[in-house]
Amino acid sequence: MVENRVMAQSDKITELRSRSITKSTAGKLANSWTRRLLPIAALALLALPFTQDVTSAREVSVPRSDTSSFSQARFDRAQAEGRLILVETYADWCAPCRIQAPIVERLRRERRYRNLVLLRIDEETPRSVWNDMGLVGYGQFAVFRGDQEVGRGSPLNEAEMRALLSG
Repeated sequence: MVENRVMAQSDKITELRSRSITKSTAGKLANSWTRRLLPIAALALLALPFTQDVTSAREVSVPRSDTSSFSQARFDRAQAEGRLILVETYADWCAPCRIQAPIVERLRRERRYRNLVLLRIDEETPRSVWNDMGLVGYGQFAVFRGDQEVGRGSPLNEAEMRALLSG
């Protein structure tokens, strides 16, 4: 009888040990997967707002005829007229540019910004123009009201763009 009890307890101890090893192994596997997937999930969540805006940028493209490539003559004329000028650095492959394009287009439809002069500096614009404007990368804006520069930045949402244009 005592022998049976000892055997039963021994079996229970062995079973508990095997369970704890199994739980420990399962915990290690879960931690391993968590450590691998957590950075990927974090990147996906960070990229989500950009992918939504890029999609909308594809749907609402800015017509080429509605924007002008930068020329010093157009810029000087708009400055002489005292107009609000938005100088934009743009490339089709630039993700921030694709986010910003529909925002600028929406704002240009508003009465307040209908007379906005949008001049694009792109890949084909001579480097001297980039240097004169002090712009070094794509997705950047310089805002002028007449001959005064009133703002500079890289807004990625409508509120930031409005603030930039308000100078």
